[in-house]
Amino acid sequence: MSGQRKIYIGTDSGATTSKTGGVWDDGTAVSTKLLQKPTNSESGPGAVVEGWMAGIDEYLRLNGLTWDQVAGVGVAMPVTFKRYGVMDKPANLPPVFEGWDVYTDYSNALSKRAGRAIPLAVGNDGNYGGVAEAQHARGSRKSSVVMLAPGSGLGCAFIDARGLPLDGDTLAGMEAAHIPAPLHLLGTKAYPCGCG
Repeated sequence: MSGQRKIYIGTDSGATTSKTGGVWDDGTAVSTKLLQKPTNSESGPGAVVEGWMAGIDEYLRLNGLTWDQVAGVGVAMPVTFKRYGVMDKPANLPPVFEGWDVYTDYSNALSKRAGRAIPLAVGNDGNYGGVAEAQHARGSRKSSVVMLAPGSGLGCAFIDARGLPLDGDTLAGMEAAHIPAPLHLLGTKAYPCGCG
């Protein structure tokens, strides 16, 4: 990678579409145009990884970049995790995805394509979006930020004053849709989440 500018690739993977983008090593956007492709979740985890890889290949080609320049990859998903990179029961994906080791499968595919290990970050889309929004919103100030992200569900992120998302076993993904709400007091029926 010497002599060439490093880039970091990110994929925002939803149940139906995945978007790929990139930033230079100084944090500026490679392009303001995201590449959008079907996620192919109906065909299982292997097809999803193949789609992410095809998305990166096309993004690099469209922007005149090479795998030699890729210094790291991240994938953001609307799911909670049992442990780092291992999916819990997803609300918007087929049951075959429960327990999928996203980190291992994607990391192996990246290494094979690049011919070397590529650092990989796997996390909840709400948390990753929250970190970015907090950085933008607060600038150099030290303060916490709460972000709500409505979509097919209601994602939420709480970013502390250090810029880190509140996360972990009991707060995985901070899915606001999983916050207990006293709907019975309003006489409203509570509907179960797709994740169980």
